[in-house]
Parts: sequence; C-alpha cells; structure tokens
Amino acid sequence: MADGSEYMLAAVSGGPDSVCMLMILKELGYETEVLHVHHGLREAADEDVRFVKALSEKLDVPFLCMQADVKGYAESERLSTEEAGRRLRYAFFEERAEELEKSGKKVRIAVAHNMDDNAETVLFQMFRGSGPKGLCGIPPVRGRVIRPLLCVKRSEVEEYLASKGQDFRTDESNETNDYTRNRIRHIILPAANEQINSRSTEHIAGSAAMLREAEDYIEDAIREAYVLNIRIEDGIAHIDKKGFKELHPYIQKRLLLMVMQEVCGSARDITATHIRLFKELFDMETGKVLDMPHRMLARCERKEILLMNKGR
Repeated sequence: MADGSEYMLAAVSGGPDSVCMLMILKELGYETEVLHVHHGLREAADEDVRFVKALSEKLDVPFLCMQADVKGYAESERLSTEEAGRRLRYAFFEERAEELEKSGKKVRIAVAHNMDDNAETVLFQMFRGSGPKGLCGIPPVRGRVIRPLLCVKRSEVEEYLASKGQDFRTDESNETNDYTRNRIRHIILPAANEQINSRSTEHIAGSAAMLREAEDYIEDAIREAYVLNIRIEDGIAHIDKKGFKELHPYIQKRLLLMVMQEVCGSARDITATHIRLFKELFDMETGKVLDMPHRMLARCERKEILLMNKGR
C-alpha cells in the first residue's frame, strides 16, 4: 500500500495504458486525481471525456478536464499538432501540480508510457539521426513527472485490463500507418520481435537505460565545463578559447549547444551544421563573425568567443 505521502495526478486519455495506470494507482492506495485533456482534434473526443469521467466516478477519483485549442496554438507557435498538444498537456499538468503543492501536498504527475513506447521512441530518434541524448528514450522520472508503466510491455497492459474486464477507448489515428511512429509500432518493431529477437523490445529499452546512465555522466562533465569556461553578462556569452580547445570534441559540441540555448532560449532549428560552423570559429582570426539561428551572432575575439543576439 502507498504511504499516503504523495498525491498522484494521473494523466488519463482513456486509452489502455492510462486506464491501466489509473487502476493500479488506485489499487496501490495512492490518493489520486484524474487529469484529462480535450484536444479538440477528434470527433470522438467528447466521448473520451465522458468515458474518463465515468471511470473516475466508478473508482471514486476526482476528475478535472481541460479544453485545449491545440490547432490554434500549433498555428500561432508554428508547431506540429502533436508537439502543440504535448506542450499544452504538460502545462496543464504542471499548473495543477503547483496549485496542489500550495496546500502542502507532495505531487507527482503520472504519465502512462509503456516499454513499447520507449522502444519506439528510441528507434524513431535513431532513424532521424539523433545523437546519444536522443537515444536515451523516455525518462522514467523528470521533475514531478513519473512513468510507472515504463517497465511494462503493451501486451501485459492489455492482459491486465482483460483480467479485470475493463474496457478502454481507442484512438483511431494510432491504428493507421500514416505516421512514422505508427509504422515503427505496427511494422518495424513487430518484425524485430518476430524475426530477429523475441525480446527486441526489452533489449532496446535496456540499451536506452544504459545510455541514460552514460548521458547523466556526460551532462555532469558539460556542466563542469560550462562553469569553467563560460560566463554570461547582459545576455552575452563569453567563451574562453583556450579552455574550450582543451575539452573533448564531443563535450565541445554539447557545450556550444548548451550556450546557444542559454542565449536564445531554444534549441529549435539549431542543427549539427550550425554547431560545426560555430566550433570552427574558434580557429579563425580575431574579428570574424558568424550568423546563427534565432538572430544570434558569434564573434571571434583574441581570447574569447562572444555569442549574442543581433543588435548588441
């Protein structure tokens, strides 16, 4: 049984994973509240709300729903609808958590990604050319967010629900092969499990966990390098040329990405080519300048590289 010290905000869409997670949290005795987001994208969304509300009432769990204008937000921020929905969901979850913490509760946000989701994410990142950080998969814990089903396969979720006689909602968009992730889910990963290794899903998830440990170590090294070689004054980053050149090439690249994010507030549209050109600036003559994304400009000085927003 839970010790009652943590209050769980369960993100429940109505799909099998989130329904399973909610039922398990309830069985374990956690004080739980259901959060549901109506994205305004699917005709069946109203029925999803009714289903999740009814399930919450059946389990005697508080229910809170947010109506989100995902399409409008995506257009205004120039995002995909998937990314826009993700941002709005997590903003809603975090806002509710902050409200509850003001009353003294220790809050966790429980999200129902499973082992198959993790393996699919790793393959998706690999196919799009991601580096080691992207191959770490879905983290089990990030801030308030926890993913208690990350060690559970999708088939085990379905077996659990069947044993309980519990139904769930199905998102029809997940059943087609119109999206890259769905092709990985329905074609590539099943083929790997059937024709290469029956435990491919577990092995991919296990490799991601090992990479996550390595990434934790690397991030510690990057933070140390940042403290020793970079200072930011009035929004301008000063990077020590001598100290930077003594770093390992991989740490150099990650450090440059970190400082660019610090100056412009986003990693969006920053590519490996930008990082390579930025790195080459350290070997150029004083006065050389480089235009960067997000209206950033890098300039080579005698002992340091300056990174700033244009206009400074």
